[in-house]
Order: sequence, then structure tokens, then C-alpha cells
Amino acid sequence: CRCVDLETKVLDLPAGKYKIYVFAHGDAPDQNAEIELKVGSRVIGKKATANDGTWDYRTQPYREGLQYVSFKFKKKAGEEVTIISHRGPTGYSMFNAIQIVPLDEPAGIRK
Repeated sequence: CRCVDLETKVLDLPAGKYKIYVFAHGDAPDQNAEIELKVGSRVIGKKATANDGTWDYRTQPYREGLQYVSFKFKKKAGEEVTIISHRGPTGYSMFNAIQIVPLDEPAGIRK
């Protein structure tokens, strides 16, 4: 058993609006994870990747809820972004990849 939740923090991310993508699925069908996102002291939400007991996820195009989850969030200056991968039924927690995409235009750029 790898009985531990994984946690990572993003420091010094500028204030703004973002969308985060967290890829978190192991090799076997039941090696999924529940991802929790916190910004400052706020819990933004929890979402899990698929655990349908089949190997179908390996042949499917990447899609939210199957191999990854996403959250939209607002962040103020000085707040930490915390991502936690909670163990799935097999006792594994994982991060395969994390991508953070800004939804605001950078300061000083005008259309």
C-alpha cells in the first residue's frame, strides 16, 4: 500500500483567473485519484478521474473525468494554490501532469 495523499503547492502565481488541468490516472483501471483544489483557505472543489473497472480509458481520447479533471478559480495576491491527490480504491494517489492556464489578459496588454 502506498497509503499517502500527495500534495503540491504553487507559490508566487500572480493574482488572476485561471483554469487548472490535473492529469491523475494510473496504468490499471482502478488506479484513479480524487483531486482537491484549494486556493488560500478556500476549497474550490474535489473531482475524481474514472474508475469504471474496464481498460476502456486507455483507448479513449483524453477527456475530463476520465484521465483528468479541471477547475476554474480566482486567485488573489499572496494566496497559495494547493493541489491534493487523494488515494483511490487501490491506495494510490498520483499526479501525471498539471497545467495552469491564465484566463485573464496579462496586465498592460490591450486589444
